[in-house]
Amino acid sequence: MCNLVYFSTTSAEDFLLIESDDFSIERPEADQFGSDLGALAYSNRWLLICQYGGCSCHFRHVIEPGEFTEPQDWSPEDDDDVEATKSAYDFFARIVMEGHFLDIIDVWPGADTASFPTFDVPLSSVSRDTFRFFENCRFEVMQ
Repeated sequence: MCNLVYFSTTSAEDFLLIESDDFSIERPEADQFGSDLGALAYSNRWLLICQYGGCSCHFRHVIEPGEFTEPQDWSPEDDDDVEATKSAYDFFARIVMEGHFLDIIDVWPGADTASFPTFDVPLSSVSRDTFRFFENCRFEVMQ
């Protein structure tokens, strides 16, 4: 089982063309992940894949929703996961700064996305160093 990070946006940009060493972007298959996609608000839907392919596990995730914090010494995180999350943050920030709406869900397969809590994530107060995904939650990302 793996984390899957989906996002949707009002941007019509073809994100398949994005080149990054830290992540890739795919179009989700509606028949395979259709139930997960129902929690997304916008029509252009995408799947964020980690640098190793296949899933979204190699980003910063926290199981219990909480605060956005930098990695802590008492809870070490893989440096590649931290850097990949910063790159994803930069990508998401670009979309929002271009004036588009964006939401994100971090899904553990089998979770009921209809019951996901939604968190407003203002990039003006959540920095790239503190950003992380909250498992089984939805983010509404804004400037």
